[in-house]
Amino acid sequence: MEIPFFANFPILLLGSVAIKSMFNIDRNGMTINRSACYIMFGFTFCSMFTLLHYRNEPPTSYRWEVNLTIASEGFIAMLMAATTFYCRLQANIKKNDELARKVTEASLMKESSLLIRLANKKA
Repeated sequence: MEIPFFANFPILLLGSVAIKSMFNIDRNGMTINRSACYIMFGFTFCSMFTLLHYRNEPPTSYRWEVNLTIASEGFIAMLMAATTFYCRLQANIKKNDELARKVTEASLMKESSLLIRLANKKA
């Protein structure tokens, strides 16, 4: 086994923690945790280290299956970095807070109008 193989375990743990805490879904919608985006950037950066296989030996010394897995893991890590960057741009706490405030105000207005109607029916 290669020595970099043992680095896969902490990298996997880092990615699992980041993806678990990156999205929060509640009744107001989905919010994106900014600090988890930064952890996810660390995960994708570490995942791109798989391309360092080619620093030790040229691609011709590997079988085509091995080259396919190395190259696809590097490509997916780059794609994940771009996706994380997009999610980081979408994480706007003020926008989410304003949305939550509007939803709360609307639900309070509905409840108060319902109470007024019930009071009018009883009277």
